[in-house]
Amino acid sequence: MRGSHLPGLTSELDGGSSELVQSFLPRLGRMAKELVDFWTTRGPDPVHGGFHGFLDRRGEPASPTDKGVIQQARHLWSLSTWHERREPTACIRGLADSTYQFLVDRMCDPADGEFYYKVTRDGSSVVDSKKLLYAQAFAIYGLCTYGRVFAQREAVGRALRCFASVDARAHDRAHRGYDQRDDIDWLAPGAQKDTNTHIHLLEAFTALLDACGDERVRTRLGELVDVCVHKLLQPQGYVHADFELDYTPVGRPLTSYGHDLETAWLLVDACRALGAYPKDVLDGAHAMGQHSAERGFDRDRGGFFYAGPPGQPPVQFDKVWWVQFEALPGLWWLYRLTGDKVHLTRLDQT
Repeated sequence: MRGSHLPGLTSELDGGSSELVQSFLPRLGRMAKELVDFWTTRGPDPVHGGFHGFLDRRGEPASPTDKGVIQQARHLWSLSTWHERREPTACIRGLADSTYQFLVDRMCDPADGEFYYKVTRDGSSVVDSKKLLYAQAFAIYGLCTYGRVFAQREAVGRALRCFASVDARAHDRAHRGYDQRDDIDWLAPGAQKDTNTHIHLLEAFTALLDACGDERVRTRLGELVDVCVHKLLQPQGYVHADFELDYTPVGRPLTSYGHDLETAWLLVDACRALGAYPKDVLDGAHAMGQHSAERGFDRDRGGFFYAGPPGQPPVQFDKVWWVQFEALPGLWWLYRLTGDKVHLTRLDQT
């Protein structure tokens, strides 16, 4: 997350908290470097650009060889952010440039500036032409971050064009948020909107506002913040997964611990970009994060289980990689919201 001074949030570490943070920061640094070294060595496609669509467990390219926009855009964001924060080298810049060019040359529909879901390895043919809002969110996220970090105005402009196309075709004027009825093979039966897509649009619009300051983006980001806190968040303290257009919940109540911890810290970051930290938003972020931190944490082995009914013990005990990684910033910002060192302890154990 960019920026560190957040009004009204804990910024000082006491002796015990500081010692704990200093113990896990080097371990986080080593983990990050190992991950980046693996992907920058094994992932890039030296023949066609971008990153291989699939690697086996030894890190060798394998079938299927198709490339998806979500994957390529996430690599672009990661490379750009790593260059900005840790390793400003020609190697990282070159990989980011290659990935950007593959995205815009091979995956972008010139008619509207949105991105196809999947193409062949060389990008010569479209394998899946659907334009999921979830996928467009990651395209915007990667493009605008690359553009901001490397001062590439064309990339920011492409992100803005994709945003404008998505907003024109899918913004729900009546109920706010985005109408997902055209998201083929994505939604649960009976659903017309889902939380996962909306929080990643929130994430993308936060990065886009950082990159360009566009007032249309600011308006939609503020709207999504309000939707997350007052529509997606339920009275029981969890974020429901699926909804009708008017945000009537669809399906049984179930807490996705990773998504709720993720949404909590994305809301705080959106507040940073918007330049204000409303109490109702911080309270909402705290409620959803605290509920998952309490219910989903494995007190015996550390880390987080996958899901469980609101206010009850987990029922899905898998330890999924992305849940653990979203828990790290989620727990950090819960500590910043509350000053409670238990969140740092759980972060350390995770």
